[in-house]
Formats: sequence, C-alpha cells, structure tokens
Amino acid sequence: MTTAVTAAEILRHTTAFLSDVISNRDLRHRLISILHRDTTTAAISDESAAKLAADTLETAIMLSNFASRSCSLSLAEKLLLPLSDHPLPFFLLSLVHTLHNRHLDAAVSLLRFFRSNPSLARSEIAPVLYDRLFSLQLLSVFRWLLERRAQILSSSSVSEDATHSLSKVSEEQASKLRELEREYEEILDENCRAVAARFEEVLASENASISPPLLARKSSGEAGGAENNVEVEEDEEEQLVMEETEMIALKSGHYDNPIWSEREEASIEFLSSGSCSNSSYAPFYPRRVSPTILKPQNSSQNLASLADETESSLVDKSLTSSSSESEAEREITSTSCSKRTPNLVVGSSEESIASSVAQAVLSEREIEAIVGSLGAEWAEERVAAVEILLKCMQEDGTCRNIIADKAQLSTFLESLVGATEGELFKIVKFLSELVKLNRRTFNEQILHIIKEEGPLSTMHTLLISLQTAHQFHFPVLAGLLLQLDLLVEQTKMSIYSEEAIDTLISCLRKTDYPAVQLEAAKIIASLQGRFNYAGKSLSREVLLERAGLDRSYNNFLQMDQISNFNEGIEASMKEENAAEDWERKAASVLVSHDCGLLFEALADGLKSQNEELRSACFISATWLIYMITILPDTGIQGAARVFFLKHFIFILKSAEDTEDRILAMLALKSFLHFDDGLRDLTSYAKDILKALRELEGFSPMASEIMKVLVEEPESKADIWIHKEVTKIDCSGNGEVLSIICFEDKIFSGHSDGTIKVWKVKESIVDLLQEIKRHTKDVTSLAISESGDRLYSGSLDRTVKVWSIEMAAIHHVQEHDMKDHIHNLVVTNSMCCFSPHGSGIKVKSWNGESKLLNSNKHAKCLALVQGKLYCGCHDSSIQEIDLATGKLISIQSGSKKLLGKANPIHALKLHGEFIYATSSSFDGSVIKIWNTSNNNRIHMVGSLQTSLEVRAMAVSSELIYLGCKGGAVEIWDRKKYNRINTLHTGSNYRVVCMALNSTEDILVIGTSDGQIQAWGVK
Repeated sequence: MTTAVTAAEILRHTTAFLSDVISNRDLRHRLISILHRDTTTAAISDESAAKLAADTLETAIMLSNFASRSCSLSLAEKLLLPLSDHPLPFFLLSLVHTLHNRHLDAAVSLLRFFRSNPSLARSEIAPVLYDRLFSLQLLSVFRWLLERRAQILSSSSVSEDATHSLSKVSEEQASKLRELEREYEEILDENCRAVAARFEEVLASENASISPPLLARKSSGEAGGAENNVEVEEDEEEQLVMEETEMIALKSGHYDNPIWSEREEASIEFLSSGSCSNSSYAPFYPRRVSPTILKPQNSSQNLASLADETESSLVDKSLTSSSSESEAEREITSTSCSKRTPNLVVGSSEESIASSVAQAVLSEREIEAIVGSLGAEWAEERVAAVEILLKCMQEDGTCRNIIADKAQLSTFLESLVGATEGELFKIVKFLSELVKLNRRTFNEQILHIIKEEGPLSTMHTLLISLQTAHQFHFPVLAGLLLQLDLLVEQTKMSIYSEEAIDTLISCLRKTDYPAVQLEAAKIIASLQGRFNYAGKSLSREVLLERAGLDRSYNNFLQMDQISNFNEGIEASMKEENAAEDWERKAASVLVSHDCGLLFEALADGLKSQNEELRSACFISATWLIYMITILPDTGIQGAARVFFLKHFIFILKSAEDTEDRILAMLALKSFLHFDDGLRDLTSYAKDILKALRELEGFSPMASEIMKVLVEEPESKADIWIHKEVTKIDCSGNGEVLSIICFEDKIFSGHSDGTIKVWKVKESIVDLLQEIKRHTKDVTSLAISESGDRLYSGSLDRTVKVWSIEMAAIHHVQEHDMKDHIHNLVVTNSMCCFSPHGSGIKVKSWNGESKLLNSNKHAKCLALVQGKLYCGCHDSSIQEIDLATGKLISIQSGSKKLLGKANPIHALKLHGEFIYATSSSFDGSVIKIWNTSNNNRIHMVGSLQTSLEVRAMAVSSELIYLGCKGGAVEIWDRKKYNRINTLHTGSNYRVVCMALNSTEDILVIGTSDGQIQAWGVK
C-alpha cells in the first residue's frame, strides 16, 4: 500500500535535510568524502571539476558577504551542470540550490541523487530522509520480502526447531536467503528510483498531491526458486479489499479479526513457531479490533516473547531493517484506534519496539489518532499515548506542530492527578518537548494552558516533585517550572524561579552523572527560546547571526517558511517582539540569580572532557554574556569577566571550528561595553589580533574589535603589529644572499659559502648549525617538493643537496652545473637557474640539460605547478610551461637605445596573483597580474613607492618590500595602500626576505650581514 504525498511534505523533508547538512560542517564533510570515495569507482566526465565545485561550495558557505557568496555559488553551479549523471554532482547541486533559496530545484536535485544511486542514498547519505519520505511508499516491497523469507524458512526440508535460528538453517535455505537478499536489494533500488521519479512529478504538478502508482516487483514464485521476470501488483482496489479482509499476524503472537460484530467473536489463536509462513501482512491504516481483546495483559512479557520470536525469524542485518518496519506497521495499525493498546505497545522497557512504533506513526492521520488518546477516560491510556507521541517528536520533530494543534491539553492535564513519579516525568517531558515550536506566541499559549487550566496548580506540582523526584528527572522538571514562571514579568525573583535555577546549577555540577549535566546544559541553552520547525534549538544560529555570520539562522528560517508555505509566509513583527521579550526575561533571571552563580557552573562545564557538554555550556555562556549588554546593569559583569574572559580568548585563538571562534569573538566584544572589560581585554590585544584578522573575512565584527583595541581610527586591514624579536650580526660571513623558512627552521646562505640553520621557537631564534661546503657565494636556497631536502646553489658552479634532520642538515649529493648559479628553483626531477649569461638553464637530475628563453637575461625566477615565471633585465616577464616548452609573454620588455634598463628585481607568486617589482624614474613600481584565466593573464593593479625595491615577500594579506636603504615597506595586498614602514637600523640594502608558513615571522637579510626577525600580529 502507498500513501499520497504533497509537494509541501516533500519540500519540508528535503529542505530540513539539506539545511542540516549546510549548518553542520562535520556532517557535510563526511557526506562529501563518502561521495568522493564513490567517485573513484564511477566515471565522472571531469572529476577535478567536481572537486573544484565542492571546494567552491565550501568557500561560499563560509562567506558572510552576500555578493561574494552569490558569485561562488554561481561558479559552483556552472561547474556542476555539465557533469554526468552521478551522485556527487546531484548532491552538490542540491546544496547550491538551497543556498540560493531555490528549494524546489534543490529537492529535484536531491531526488535525482536518489535515482542515480539509491543504495548509497538510503544507507549512507540520507537514511533518515529515506525512512521519513520513501519507506511508506515501499511497504509492498517489504511485505514481499517477508512473504518470501517465510516461504523459505517454512520449507519441509528443515525441522521446526531450525526456524528459530539462522545457525541451524540448511545450506539450501542459506543459499536461497542469500539470493533473496540480492533480489531484494535490486528490487528496492528499482522501486526507490520509481518513487523518486514520482516525487519529481509531484513537485512539477499543479495538483496538491499525487498518489504514486503501485510498484513493480519480482514475482515471488515458489520457495524453491525466484523468477526473474518483473510483474505488476494486483489491481489496487482488489488488493485493498484483500488486505482489509485477511487475518492479521501481530507481533504479540495472536490473530485478531479486523471486522467483527456482535454475532461473531474474534478468534485469538496463539501461534506456534512454524505457523508464521502462512501469515499475511497488514496495510498501513487503522482497523477495528474486538473489544474482547482489550483486556489487561502483561505487556512486558508479551514484548519479551515478541522479541524472541522476532530474533528467531531474522535473516541478517539487511532483512532485519525491513522486517522491523513491517512489524512496526502492523503494531501501530492496531494501535491507532484501540483503547489502551498504546499502553500495551510502549509500556515496557523495549525501547527499540517503541521507537519502531514511533517511526510508523509519523503521518498526520496516525498522529491525530494517537493524540485523541490524550483525552481518553483511562489515565494509563493517556500516559501510554504520551510516550508514543514523545517518541514521535524525537524521531521527527516536525510532528510536534500537529500534536500541538490537535491536542486537548486541558483534559490531558488531569493525568497529573495521582500520577506516579515515572508517569509524571513522562508527562512533563512530553510538555517540555511540545513547547519547542517555531513560533514563540504558540509556545507561550501552550505554557499558559499548562499553567492555568489543570485541576491542580501545575507549578506547585512541579515544585513538590523537585523535592522527591529522581535526580535524572531534575533538569526537565526544573526547565518546565522555570518556563511557566517566566510567563509573568517579575519584579523580584520568585520561589519557583529560585528553586528551578538552583536545581539546574546543581545538575550542572553533578560530575558523577554526565547525562544529568548534559541535560541541564542543553535546557539552559534552549531557554533562549528560538526553535526551528523540527524543534531544534536555534541558540547557536541566532548568536552567529548576531556576530555577522547570518547564513545559518536564515537557512533555518527559510526552511520553516517552506514547511508552512501552504499557509503563506508571514514575517510577523509580533513573533519577533515576543521572542525578544522572552529572551530578555529568561536571561535576566538566569544572570541575576545569586549574583551570577550560574556563571561559575558554566565555566566549570567549559573545562569538561565531554565535548557535547562543553559545547552546550559554551553556547549558554556566550548567550548570557551577550545579553548582559542589553539588560539593565545588574552588577554581575565582573563575575562574568572573571569566569569567562580567559576561556573565550583561548577559544578565539585555538579552536579549530571557525564558528566557535566567531562566537567567542561575540562574547569578547560584549566585554568591551564596560570599562573594566575593555581594560582587561586590551591587555590581551597582542594575543588576539592575529585571530581577529583571520576572522575578518567572515564577520565585520572582527574589524570593529581591532579598532577599539589598538585605539586607531584606521580601516580593518591597516591594523597590524610588527615587533622586532631578534637581530643577529653575521657580518663575519659576508652578505646574507638568501633566506628560506621551512616549518620551525630558517636557512640562510652567505657570501663566504656558509649555510646556517636556525631554530625558531616562540619568537626566539637560535643557531643550530653552521656549515661551509661551498667555496663561493651561496646565492640560492630551495626546499624540495617532498620537504626532506634542501638545495643550495652557488657561484662555485655546484648545487648541493642536503637532508633536513631534526637538529641539522647533512650533505648527501652534489651536482656540477658548469655555470654560475643564481635564482635556483627545483622540482623532484629537475632544477632551473639563471646562469652567468643569458637564458635559463634547465637541468634534470639525471644529467640532461637545455637552455630556455635564450635571448633574455633573467634576474629572478619563480616556479609553481610546472610553470616557470621569469623576470628579466629588460623589464619583461614570461611564463614557460616546462612540460611543453610553451612560452607566454606577460609583460613586454623595454627597448631603450639610451638610458639604463628597468630590470625586474623581485618576482613572487601568491595564489592566482603574480607580483613583480621593477625600477622607475622616481623609485619602484610593483605590478600585479591575475592568472586565474589560463587563456589571458591580465594586470589588476599596481603600487608606486619612492624607494628602490630589491626584495619582496607576500603573505595572505600583506606585501613586504625590502628596499635599498634598509627600510621595509608594508602594503595591504587587497587595498593597495601602504600601512607601515619597518626600519632595520641599517643603511644597507635588503637583499632577501622570507615568511614562515604561519606568516607570523618575517626574516630579513641585508648586504651588511645582518639577519633580522620580526613578529607579525
């Protein structure tokens, strides 16, 4: 049997899934990694394009600027559209469309992803989406599987006892079961594709809903062998009649007659283990059940025997899944309309069975049937219905909207009277989950009903329960009590709020009970009061939006709008005002309680080894610190600063998750509103400026904080601190001709043939080794692509190879180049350098050599990804493809008959940009080219300085120009403006410069033999 689906339902589920993927970085990376792995065995027309698209998409997700994000998304879409029908492009396209707010296109791409590889989609990528959207359309496939399995296990070739254990089945049966599994997977794949195709038709149709057709499946045949042809199921009407009239085999081990009258009693027959082969399988709709069946039963025993029966009939893991779905279907079929049956289903410790039931009732009609039991006459039926609905909300949070709309809570609250401790907790847990709707006004309406319409005072009942309840129940009881008390504006703390907050703080400190700690931390974080359509707290997303990273919160809001688009999209100012008012009241009572006592408990939680607890405490602390700046002065800012300032500085500097760093930045900005906080934070300015600069691309708040900390009204990119950390006199070795940084080491080459190895640790530079194997100037140093070799080039016409060890380098090889060596660059197979005359010499390590660009005199070289860039004496610049020998002229040289030439003194590549500096009449010009378009390299900017530049280093944000008079100018790489000038204390020219890999150490070598290191923050 299949159920009708609507476009709204499809969009709700697909948008929820895609929004979760976008907002959860770890989940997104894991899914894309799985798809990349699958790509290795399936042909994509351009695998590199798919990887580039994935990287571009990731960049777009992290960008906060709308225009930049839109451009990145458009590029990703262009890369993906031409690719072949493969899961990876379809999946990435669905994410791109979601970020573009094209949710219909996103759903279509996701459905095509299911069609392209249904097995991968349902098992590894989107199993929850498959369960909620596809599985109800595939019940006939599950039924077919169980029929075939029963036929095989009941064959005469095996004894009755053998049907109870897979270890006792015959070889013939085992073979048939394996074949059945293979057939089942094939049939499930084909039908999954068919359902996905029909869902696409639903989205494209103007009709409100379309019922998918009955599905094709393989003929079951006899137990002895399956036919391979495909047949269509019987006529739908005939099938439904058959399903309504046939006997139903319940998991509890008895038959009941679905159609009964006063003249016909229902027959109850307990089955033997061998009779299961003749059973039929129930349709997914309610049936009338004989009232004689509804007598008290020991549900725990029934479910225990049921579990034994289920275990004995399972074939393997794959069959277990399908069997459970069909079993759950039959169980809830009788549940939907039967009095007290909910209690029989979930009134035991069989958590897996109750969860299966919850999964089966996730359609609106079945949920409404269970909601009706909340007003039942029998209290035990009401409590049983509560447990089913609670599990439904845990399986699919979106169903809480249906429950809240249909439930008659006034009558249901009578269940609190005379309830046992366990029953009371279930009711309170249910009510706590129910008030996680995505509309604040709806939540408060329900809270008012809970508070005012019960036969007894609900708040008093909860207060008394806190004195006697089990400690594992404390957080939920305290959370609901506090919410009820917040409905009224408080001029002073009430006894209810005091008791509730004291309880939550006490729970946070129960280190011996991590589950209690975690539950309390989550409840405190959720008191912020905003939830998405599925009931997930949006505290983190709201805080990120306030920090300037607004994509996560907006994505959730868009998903909620899609979920309710049949009712229209209402941007209600009333809702936002209600949410802000609630947030203010909740934060006020939390921070005011006992002079900020909660801060101490949250600070302890931030030190926990439990990542989930640490995260929940982090969100709560960030939220409350932010709210301190909005609330009236309560005098607790000092306590917050004492408990949290160092924690948040550490997170800002060290956290791997960018969003965590942004949240820490939001909290630190809140401290700037107070004089003491500003003073304390300023003392840490040097420690956090680097971290703030790294976050500038994600949030404008980083620039705002930097401006305050350095007390300068400059723009965001102009705030840098350069501090000289060491200056070493190496004049005894002549000029410093070459410097290179690698990991924690600095290598320097000197004009007397010496190479020195330096160790950098926490801004301290120590000499590790001094070695002299060259007889003349060491003009060039280069690191191998593998990172384990150092190459040194010299005017003694040799290139020496050194192994890089922990504390020294060791000479391992020497190559005679038969020419002076300048500007050495290396690959694993060859080296390139400028000889004494014209041209560029290329020599492979096996001895072969050739001369390139023979009519040019190269002054500087740069090698990136097999392409050699040459800056020449005549001011020309070329790009040479070493594999093909193809030469592209980037800048033409000057042809002066009079006057001196303007050579290219320094050439650097960073990302897709080329930076080249040359002399001019009044100083130097630095030109910048963009290489992103392979067919055309074009100039995008230039800098002009009055100093003569002889060396250059480029970081991700700055350009350093080493000049002839010993100065180093610092320029903004993006804005092309000068920021500062460093003075080396020498009037000699800067010969060479290098940055370490983290770009926080700049090393300078001068012609008078000085080595100077500057810390960059």
